[in-house]
Amino acid sequence: MSVYTKNLELNTAYRQQREICIRDNLIGVKNYIETHKKKKNYVILAIKYYKNHKNFIEVLRKEASLDLLRIFYIKQDKTGVLLYHDVLRKMILIELLGLKNYNFDEVLFTNYYSWFQNYLVSKSGAKKIILISDGTGIFDVVENRKITKKTPFKANKIFVDKILRLKPIEYLNIYSPVNLKTAPGDSLEIFRFKGLEARKVDQQKIYFVGSPLVELSYISSEFNSEYFTKIRNFFKPKNIYYFAHRRESDENLKNYHLFDEIIRDKVPFETRLSTEKILPGIIISYLSSVLINLPEVYPNIQFIYLPLENDQITKDEFIPKYKNLKSNFENLKSKNFKALTHFNDE
Repeated sequence: MSVYTKNLELNTAYRQQREICIRDNLIGVKNYIETHKKKKNYVILAIKYYKNHKNFIEVLRKEASLDLLRIFYIKQDKTGVLLYHDVLRKMILIELLGLKNYNFDEVLFTNYYSWFQNYLVSKSGAKKIILISDGTGIFDVVENRKITKKTPFKANKIFVDKILRLKPIEYLNIYSPVNLKTAPGDSLEIFRFKGLEARKVDQQKIYFVGSPLVELSYISSEFNSEYFTKIRNFFKPKNIYYFAHRRESDENLKNYHLFDEIIRDKVPFETRLSTEKILPGIIISYLSSVLINLPEVYPNIQFIYLPLENDQITKDEFIPKYKNLKSNFENLKSKNFKALTHFNDE
């Protein structure tokens, strides 16, 4: 998705094995808009076909703070001649939008590794380029930019350099809920998701925020079920409600019957929590963006993450990525955030 504004552009797209749901990134964008008053905000939506994507489009059309300029459908199944025909067609349509004529002050985007979003950014003519944190992926972006400002696109190098003519973003402004040491020339603005004060907390209620680790073959289904059984037994007799990730399959969710309830929500977890009248006492997850976004917003909730060991990960290529991610999580400082490393004490 791309949001262009008289002062702003946002993109939400999809990256291989790291699908970014536009509704989640819309939270960060709206948070920026609400705290940085702009004259006009435009959005260009880059969206993949997925279940209920039309519903999201209707929600976006009704969003008062954004004026929808255009929708681009991103089809990842195209290859060869069809792929480049689709790319060239999109490039022409973007040119016809005449983005530089809008005199954007700012351009916001959410997927640093997307050539499509970077192409939109390059055509915006914006004075200031802002990357809205997409959760755990922000750690990888910050570390990569310390090494090189050139984005490591997975697309063909000749295509990127000669056809798209994409140049490195020399000065990137990062909008993140986490305090990070950025590369020279980059800047960081820390934000907090909105929470509600003085609400009751039910210490007998636990929310478990799911993730698609099994679907991505990062951990085995057997290990996941075993881990969940230990968690269920450890926290007895408390009630545990499982919030399914959008990419978790119905088939796998059937195996999680040991939880008191399995919930497929239509809104991001951050939004769901901000509307709760009675908060849970504990929120648990594997390494998840909600554990980055929410501990300082809700100091009266205990946030717990479940670390994995190398022998528990079934995809070797995921081990170094996870090691770096885990290291960043361990550096997060918050009194109500900790790892559950064993099941002997709470």
